[in-house]
Amino acid sequence: MDTLMGMKLVIHPLIPEFKPRMVVSASCPMTDKGREAMNAWLLDFFGKEPCVIFVKGIGMCVHPNTRRRIEGMMQEYNYMERRML
Repeated sequence: MDTLMGMKLVIHPLIPEFKPRMVVSASCPMTDKGREAMNAWLLDFFGKEPCVIFVKGIGMCVHPNTRRRIEGMMQEYNYMERRML
């Protein structure tokens, strides 16, 4: 079982790898075409971030590629921490 800082890490390929940082709310009164154009601009301007889903009582659910990036960051952090000692 994978864990990250004591929290169970569930790896599943159906979880999206990335999600836009900002999107127009579905309740915003706009046309679909306008919403698509605005969401495209927001994605270009603000970018995207890894999709992490927290499920109470279970842990974090992530895409397999996100798990690999987390492992790489943890190894880099551990390397830098050892160099400082």
